[in-house]
Amino acid sequence: MSAFHQTYYMCFIDTGFGRIKQKYRLEDTDTVDHTASVVERFSTSTLPVLYGQWELHAWKVLAINSYYYFRFESSDPEVLYMRQSAVSTAETWFLIGKTPLLEMDVENIPRVISRAGLSDKRRRYIFKHVRPLVRIPFRDSLCPDPEGVF
Repeated sequence: MSAFHQTYYMCFIDTGFGRIKQKYRLEDTDTVDHTASVVERFSTSTLPVLYGQWELHAWKVLAINSYYYFRFESSDPEVLYMRQSAVSTAETWFLIGKTPLLEMDVENIPRVISRAGLSDKRRRYIFKHVRPLVRIPFRDSLCPDPEGVF
């Protein structure tokens, strides 16, 4: 085993997650909102972001693995410049942060992707197998009857 594997350096983010994990074990968390409140109360470095609080857009995904040369410029720290080879003159840039210098045209924003939700088979499974494990006050909100009858 190398010295790298024998030594573990904790970072600030690991400390935050470790604190959340310690407190989470002591709390009764039945819903996602309960879990988010644990994160809010006991973390100084992490904020909860719940599913459904943002819109998902169909952004074009760059095939970044086809690029081998990358650079940043101090004048544009939010822009990543990429080339496919050292001798290539064609350079692609990619915006990696928000900047008022490169505002996006409203008409160029991709369409919103709708959320599919759970399949009927998965809903029935959750109702049959998970619902008995949930405390009674939270059963209807966390594991509703897939047929709509309680």
